[in-house]
Amino acid sequence: MDHSRCGQLRTDRLFAAQHGVIGRQQAIAAGLTPRMIEWRVHEGAWLPVHRAVYRLAGAPATWQQRLMAATLATGGVASHRSAARLWGLDVAVTDRLDVMVVGTGGRSISRVALHRTRSLGGPDRAVREGISCTSVARTLVDLAAELEFDDLEAAVDSALREGLTTVSYLERWLPAQGRNGTAVLREIVNDRRVNRPFGSRREAQVSRMLVAAGLPRPVPQHELRDDQGRVVARFDLAWPAWRVAVEFASYRHHFGRQAWRHDASRANRATSRGWRILTATDLDVDEGCRRLATDVGRARAA
Repeated sequence: MDHSRCGQLRTDRLFAAQHGVIGRQQAIAAGLTPRMIEWRVHEGAWLPVHRAVYRLAGAPATWQQRLMAATLATGGVASHRSAARLWGLDVAVTDRLDVMVVGTGGRSISRVALHRTRSLGGPDRAVREGISCTSVARTLVDLAAELEFDDLEAAVDSALREGLTTVSYLERWLPAQGRNGTAVLREIVNDRRVNRPFGSRREAQVSRMLVAAGLPRPVPQHELRDDQGRVVARFDLAWPAWRVAVEFASYRHHFGRQAWRHDASRANRATSRGWRILTATDLDVDEGCRRLATDVGRARAA
């Protein structure tokens, strides 16, 4: 097989692995000459995206492709909200891309926020969907400097729920001091040593509203077990000492015959053990959960 054919096969594999984009230096390392690259661009087979970064004509345009091209153009890694989106963390999506570079390197690109750091060692780095990015722990530390408490809590809880990290690892990994948001992140992580992560951002919101209404903080994702230690039911929020629980009625997760049967069976098992189960809805949230808080108080008295 001739040299140019080998180069073509290598670049094809790179395009396939990199969401349809390639860097100039990657193409040269694969065996293409600068003239071969220029010919492909002239013929329209490769479309310039950034300086020295090209997209394969016909490759579908995706968010991952934009992010991959940005990392190739800057020599950096996806970070902050972009890394959070790659990991599937519960963080609001923006059109802006976040890329982190070491030192003073990297060049500015439209709609790309360039973050600079003095070091980015092995534990800070990972690869997700073929794109170099910050690790889950490093991503949470970076987000702590720019997210409000509720949003940061949702990001941490989603990482723990999906098994992307653990409380023990985050406790060991957190920097001792000196970084914005570290104290808030440590507060959340320390709380998760005692309490389970919330099942969703909505459940965390209901919990905060109930506390604001004067109730003690409920236990998230509380497991009710039988005498043999088997899980009988798991509640979104609960006050075990009162045997009172709140379940958030999500249309998405509680619609359909199977979900209805599961919810009814769980309620029967819990009520037979003396529990009162209340339902929280979007309407309760809109009203600040004041009525729900009153119902919890009545259930406690009962």
